[in-house]
Amino acid sequence: RHLRYRFLASVAREHMADRVAVGHTADDQAETILMHFLRGSGVDGLRGMLPMTPLEGPDAVESQPPLLLVRPLLDLVREDTEAHCREAGLRPRRDRTNADPRYFRNRLRHELLPYLATYNPRIRDGLLRLGQIMQSEADLLSDLVRDLTPSILFERSPGIWALNRMALVEQPRAVQTALVREAARRAAPEDRDFDYQAALRALDWAADPRVGKRLSLPGRRELVDEGVLLVFRRIGAPTAYPEYPQMGTTEALSLAIPFALSLASGWRLIGQLIPASSSRANHRNSLRARFDGDGLRSDIVVRTPRPGDRLAFDRTGASGKLADLFINRHIPRGARERWPLVEVGGEIVWAVGLRPASTRAVGATARRVLELVLVPPPEEEA
Repeated sequence: RHLRYRFLASVAREHMADRVAVGHTADDQAETILMHFLRGSGVDGLRGMLPMTPLEGPDAVESQPPLLLVRPLLDLVREDTEAHCREAGLRPRRDRTNADPRYFRNRLRHELLPYLATYNPRIRDGLLRLGQIMQSEADLLSDLVRDLTPSILFERSPGIWALNRMALVEQPRAVQTALVREAARRAAPEDRDFDYQAALRALDWAADPRVGKRLSLPGRRELVDEGVLLVFRRIGAPTAYPEYPQMGTTEALSLAIPFALSLASGWRLIGQLIPASSSRANHRNSLRARFDGDGLRSDIVVRTPRPGDRLAFDRTGASGKLADLFINRHIPRGARERWPLVEVGGEIVWAVGLRPASTRAVGATARRVLELVLVPPPEEEA
């Protein structure tokens, strides 16, 4: 099948055609619907073949604009097409493998459907009616997904698609399944190998939240649990985290004060010494950290985390694992690898944007304050 479609697509491009027409009939449609029923497919499978669809995935050849696959004979039964050939003096070429009982579709066509006809002589019409009903259901789900996508599904970075977990679970199960399939399709549009069962497997897996866990899915896709987000990506695809501050390099950077360091995705880290009496020194939030600047003898070092990193959380020097801080704040594992840390004198003083160390807190007698400010990207870049 794949070789046949690739051949037809290449011929269409050679002759500058924009679509490929195939001769599937209502009988083929009934067989397809029954095959999907036996496999336990969802509405997309039970609706059968579409009259028009992009010729993509393994059947396509790379081209712009994409080719269309059209099926103009879906409303005709096989007897109609055979009668037309006889009247027109045409001799159809028959594929001998269509009679080979080793193939599932052939057994279904020559054995199962005739047997089912002993229960319902209009079994073909019944299957086609089921397909029409499922097409209406699929259209409704498609409309719901289109309307919900802006609030639930977004492209975090090129080829990386994320679902808002809380918004997802608030939807009915059928809508959840459709949204998961849409996210998987967008993450790997060239591979259509992601069916209803794969979506159910992904949802069941996501029902047990654990930040950092991963699930391999069909089409070399991967689903990553990032706490508030469920992220679909192709295995091996680079992952960006524009919503978090990230180092653009894994190299440690030694910076003289004052400095303005550009981070990934438009984030910036600014460091300066200010008088302790400055009004700015009294302003505290997660994007700003202040430390005693008296006696500062070395440059500031900004680096990424290392195994065993610890952060002091009281003035006695007692510390906790940086890894625990990341876990408690639900930071995705991938984002932790390039999270900026600020070192002074070999000691981590700030897990940027998360928590400052308490050992260098500004004292009452301090004259100078080291002020570090994390500046988010402009809104249009975030």
